[in-house]
Amino acid sequence: MAMKLIAEYDPFLSKHILNYGNPGKGNTSYMSFFTYEQFIKIMAEKVISTIVEELKSSTYYSISVDSTPDISNADQLSFVIRYVNSIGEPVERFLGFMENTGHKAEPIAEAIFSTFNKDNIDIKFLMLPLHPREVTPSRVLSS
Repeated sequence: MAMKLIAEYDPFLSKHILNYGNPGKGNTSYMSFFTYEQFIKIMAEKVISTIVEELKSSTYYSISVDSTPDISNADQLSFVIRYVNSIGEPVERFLGFMENTGHKAEPIAEAIFSTFNKDNIDIKFLMLPLHPREVTPSRVLSS
């Protein structure tokens, strides 16, 4: 299903699916589960890379990290970044899910640092509201 949607925007993939898609048992289509997963992984990496490059061209940015249960009710952190792009438009991008390491400020801040390091995002341009009496990730980051 996802490959057909992607094929609408890629003439090569569209032609390949038209000629070889769902050929039936015993015929090779070169769209095995492994190939399909690799294709999606490469596209995801390219999307994240493009977002990070656009982010690096902006001066300041902010983040939103929230705990969200997945379909199996396992807790995960959703990571969203906000910035102003090169033509002055506010942009909000989803960077991904992270394993939730707890609901306290320090493990959440460590997860944020880990994501920044993985994606080579410079933390010195991060803008967070400061709440002086609360122990929040912004307070941990500010100290």
